[in-house]
Amino acid sequence: MTQEEQDQCIRKCRQQDRKAQKLLYETYYGFVYTIAARYSSSKEETKELTNDIFFRVFEKIEYFKEGTQFKSWLSTVAIRLAIDKYRTQINQIKFDSQEVALTFGIRDDLQIIDKLDVEEKIKLVQKLSPAYRTVFNLYIFEQYTHEEIADLLKISTGTSKSNLSKARIQLKNLIAQYHFIQ
Repeated sequence: MTQEEQDQCIRKCRQQDRKAQKLLYETYYGFVYTIAARYSSSKEETKELTNDIFFRVFEKIEYFKEGTQFKSWLSTVAIRLAIDKYRTQINQIKFDSQEVALTFGIRDDLQIIDKLDVEEKIKLVQKLSPAYRTVFNLYIFEQYTHEEIADLLKISTGTSKSNLSKARIQLKNLIAQYHFIQ
């Protein structure tokens, strides 16, 4: 889709044109699905979040400023909705405070990670608890600082750092389990 076609499509979406909405959906589905997968724990949850994101996009499309990068705006909408879903989930989940960490060398971790394809890596991240997965994604993929994450999630900076550390421990354990299964 050219920039001109995209601009025209967005204008039509602002007028609730269903064909334009379908075209925008089909054009950016893969991009949004990838973002949603990083914040979800299953394929079903990913599909649901993807559809929720597009619903929000069509609901708020009048706030998109012409002349700016649509993909960036779309990404921001997607991440913010994922965070909103996280906030809802986090209030419903009780966490087990005990962590069991396996100890093995970093070289083993890297060798195992290198052997995984993108889908396998996403599946491992999806297995993290919502709190850990959200902080991990914001820090690693979106490159937010701990201060920015704390502000977004309404937690302390220390909690953000702790959740990232625990996410890494959980991932290390998941990678070890994956390695032993193979």
